[in-house]
Amino acid sequence: GVDWLCAAACIWAEVCFYLDLGTLPAASETHVWSHASAQMLYKVALGFSILFTVLRVLKFTHNVPVMCTIGSTFARAIRPISLFLVSMFILFVGFGGCFNLMLSTELRSFANLEDSLFSMFRGLIGDIDATNIALAQPMFDLSSAVLS
Repeated sequence: GVDWLCAAACIWAEVCFYLDLGTLPAASETHVWSHASAQMLYKVALGFSILFTVLRVLKFTHNVPVMCTIGSTFARAIRPISLFLVSMFILFVGFGGCFNLMLSTELRSFANLEDSLFSMFRGLIGDIDATNIALAQPMFDLSSAVLS
């Protein structure tokens, strides 16, 4: 699993590096930001390759008794955590789309799906513009009053 992800991220980083150098033809030669986007993708690919390389170290933890317990706990917990994250992602995108459809014409922070998802994330950490949302859709003011 992690070995293949690490190899794919390294290959992705290599392709982005050659795109950045101009050796490989870009998808759009006339695009003004192709060099900048290749550099951005290169940094993202390097970040993922470093992450997956560090995660490979967990394979060697079975030799140390304390680390063996931690490694086996990670191994047993990865499937339930992954399923939980997938279900939360589906709910997050669903609510983001719902708020995008309901509030896109009234509030700029819900203008498109990307902004809606970012606003939803800000709501998760407690930084949501509840006043403007309640002014745009009075139903939210009533529901927040009932839930409080």
